Amino acid sequence: MSARLMSPRTGLPGINGLRRHNARLLELLYLACALLLGALLAATTLAAAAPL
Repeated sequence: MSARLMSPRTGLPGINGLRRHNARLLELLYLACALLLGALLAATTLAAAAPL
């Protein structure tokens, strides 16, 4: 038998789900920032093109 080195936190059932939840929240935050940046870019582009 081979000995495996395992972290003490590996066996806890909630840790993996918590990391997955945090990753999902980070992904949603990134998406929200990207959408906000896109909206700001569109607004500034339209505002700059309006006087012409």
